[in-house]
Amino acid sequence: MQAQNAGRDRVVPAHVVREFHGLLPTVDQLHDEGWDAVHLSSTLTRRSRTGR
Repeated sequence: MQAQNAGRDRVVPAHVVREFHGLLPTVDQLHDEGWDAVHLSSTLTRRSRTGR
């Protein structure tokens, strides 16, 4: 997360990145809200980059 931010043209302050990351719901929280399936975009991105 921090490495990706460091590569940006306009770097976001680290405390802002941490704050927004902390606001993201967890998989368990999403299931508790009633979602039947939760797909992590990071997992989907990794698969598409490796060709799987």
